[in-house]
Amino acid sequence: MIKNPVFSLSILIKRFNMSTDYIPDKNIPFDEIEKFNHNGVKVENIEDGNVLLTDCVNYMWVHSKAVMGTYKDLELISMEPYEGSLFTRYGGNDPTKIIEAVEDFFKVRLISEDEDEYYKIVSRRKFKVIKGGSF
Repeated sequence: MIKNPVFSLSILIKRFNMSTDYIPDKNIPFDEIEKFNHNGVKVENIEDGNVLLTDCVNYMWVHSKAVMGTYKDLELISMEPYEGSLFTRYGGNDPTKIIEAVEDFFKVRLISEDEDEYYKIVSRRKFKVIKGGSF
């Protein structure tokens, strides 16, 4: 029995209709992502400089140069470039196998935008891009 149908519905909507971004805790050279093939996960397509990874059922896009927004109270304050690989899961995909293959092959951890650490890494990388440094 569902005790809070509105809350439960919002969880279903987030899980099945929206996207979730992930970033690696260490930089992954994008040219290595473009030829990725490990544990049943491979490159399906490269389009506009972005890579589509698939396990033949689910998929994740990997973006080489993303622009990320900064929000305050749900209002967009600024947009800045993000240097690094940004992995995105859309819709009802289950990216578990893809994430595990990427983490195993590159010895990284993919961090979801739902984790606090995600925003610390994004802020640090955006700052270095704006200042002209590397990470």
